[in-house]
Amino acid sequence: LVTALKESFADCDAAFDSLTDASAFEVVAAGRGKRSRVGALIGTTSHSNEEYGYMAVYMRLKGIVPPSSEGR
Repeated sequence: LVTALKESFADCDAAFDSLTDASAFEVVAAGRGKRSRVGALIGTTSHSNEEYGYMAVYMRLKGIVPPSSEGR
C-alpha cells in the first residue's frame, strides 16, 4: 500500500511539474470526459483537500491529532 501511494505521489508530482503556460489549457481525457490540463490538476487538488478533511475528522473522532494540527 505504501509503495502504491508513493508511486501515485510521484505521478502527481510529474504531472504538476510538467505543466507550462503553453500546455495548461490543452484539453486532455480526464475520467469520463475531457478537461484542460490545469482543470484536471485543480480537480486533483480539490479532491485531495476534501479527502484530507474527511481523514482529519475521522482521526479526531479516534482521539488522534491530524498531522496538520501537530505542534499547535
